[in-house]
Order: sequence, then structure tokens, then C-alpha cells
Amino acid sequence: MKKTLKYCGSLLIAFTILTSCGIKKAEDPKEILAGTSSKVWHIAKQTDANGDKDKLTEKEKEEKLNLYADGKFSIVDDKGTATGSWTVEGTQKLVLQFADQPVTENFSITEMNKDKVVLKAGDGSEMVLKAD
Repeated sequence: MKKTLKYCGSLLIAFTILTSCGIKKAEDPKEILAGTSSKVWHIAKQTDANGDKDKLTEKEKEEKLNLYADGKFSIVDDKGTATGSWTVEGTQKLVLQFADQPVTENFSITEMNKDKVVLKAGDGSEMVLKAD
């Protein structure tokens, strides 16, 4: 009985120390991608399926992906604006469903923080997005 109480007491002390040291819980991927209301991303780098760098055109550099906390998105480019909804499955997959179209884009998330996201398409090409 004394061993059990001592063990429980040790766990309680360890838990108190860990929580008081400011250990952060894992951030929600949705909040990283959209912030509390919205976040704007642009393509910083792109590689093809072979890993070769794709040179971005000036128009591609100006494209913007707007992710909204309510699960909506818009992509603004020189041709206009595409809209739809987005979801994150676990922490590893970003799904974009375009509005009024039977088109869904699925990306594996290979890296993600508040300033940078690396997405890999099904064909192996990769896109590095930077937050504005």
C-alpha cells in the first residue's frame, strides 16, 4: 500500500512539474493552416515528380491560397478565383474540394508549421507554401 501511495505521489509531482514548465500541447493542424479566422499562403518552391525544381513564373508567384477557419478556401490567380472547402485528415492529409466541380485535390502534408507547409501530390510532385 505504501508503495502504491508513493508511486501515485511521484506521478502527481511529475505531472505538476511538467504542466507548470509550460509544455505546449500539439497545435491543431487546422489552426496552423488557417489561423483563427484565415491565412494566406503562396507557392515558394515547386518540384516535379522526379524531384527536379520547377521554375515558378511571375504569375505563379502571385497566386494565393486563402484558407479560412470555417473550412472554406479560395485560390486567386491571373485567371480568376476558384473556391471550395478544405479539410485535414489527421495531420497528414490536406483535401481540397472545389465548389460546383467533381474535383478533389489530395495532398500529403510532409512538413507543417505556422510559416511553412510542404505538400506532396499523388504524382510525387511537391509544393512548398509560405504564409504571407
